[in-house]
Amino acid sequence: MQNSLSSQTFQSLNQPIIEPNTHPPAISMSGKICMVMRINIDCNCCYKKLRRILLSMNELETHLIEKKQSIVSVCGKFSSQDVAIKIRKKMNRRVEILHIIEFGGSHDQHFQKPLVVTTSTK
Repeated sequence: MQNSLSSQTFQSLNQPIIEPNTHPPAISMSGKICMVMRINIDCNCCYKKLRRILLSMNELETHLIEKKQSIVSVCGKFSSQDVAIKIRKKMNRRVEILHIIEFGGSHDQHFQKPLVVTTSTK
């Protein structure tokens, strides 16, 4: 029993380690990206804090906050994951990316892969 357990542990240690940031960021050099996110906006204080955070991000050109639907849309030349992580860290709320739309290339691309950004705090 112990031999099989130790061999499984040894095999798992020999697996290659995949770095979390090995993929290049999704930055549109030719055009701009519009991203739709879901963020829980409970009160006016949360709304003002989110608005202040979005206004402080220089890479964002425009933003739209739909308070009742808890949906935030941002447009500009940015990395979608970086913006979502910045909002998550500053708001201390869950951020879910609903849609990412890229404009301005030879053809418009539309991505609909939902992504939930969470960070662990120790």
